[in-house]
Amino acid sequence: MRDQVGALPLLEFALDQLFHHRRERRLTRYAYQEIGGVRGALSQHAEATYAALPSPEHQRLARTLFVRLLQPGTAAQEPTRRRADISEFALENVEQAHRLHEVIDAYIAARLITVNQFITTSTLEISHEALIREWPRLASWLQEAREDIHLQQAISNDVREWELRGKPKDRLYHGSQLKEALAWQKRNTASGNEAAFLRASATHRSRLAV
Repeated sequence: MRDQVGALPLLEFALDQLFHHRRERRLTRYAYQEIGGVRGALSQHAEATYAALPSPEHQRLARTLFVRLLQPGTAAQEPTRRRADISEFALENVEQAHRLHEVIDAYIAARLITVNQFITTSTLEISHEALIREWPRLASWLQEAREDIHLQQAISNDVREWELRGKPKDRLYHGSQLKEALAWQKRNTASGNEAAFLRASATHRSRLAV
């Protein structure tokens, strides 16, 4: 790992995995190869957690979870992890919400997602920023959803402002902004707050059109 960017988090994770795969009190070469070595340990662990999810719907929601925890960056910047408010993972559909929280719990148990507790709220974030570089599936999700991630973050920020200001009508979307947001909603899973905001925007537009 000498002279490699982000080596320390990878080494730390590999040593932790190596300890958990020890044979009695020995750290063995076999265990090191089994976890995928320093560079493969994090990716292999994330992929194994994904494969162990109980259904294809859980796996689809894993994508929903992780794309909300990414900051894509610009052409000159590497993508980074994003700390997301727990409200972004509260869905309107009860069954879907339950499955998403099962996915969150699985990745927290795998120590790949961290919960941060604050006085008024909680947030989620990816535990190891190196996961963005090392897990091919996550890199693929990022590539596919880069534009949608930017749009989702803009919508989330606008929803937060709308709620803080008492849900005024002049903060609702209209015109091309609403059209673009509704198209995003069809491709993605909106949180309960986002869905309520877009529904209020669409209703307000319909009333103005009468």
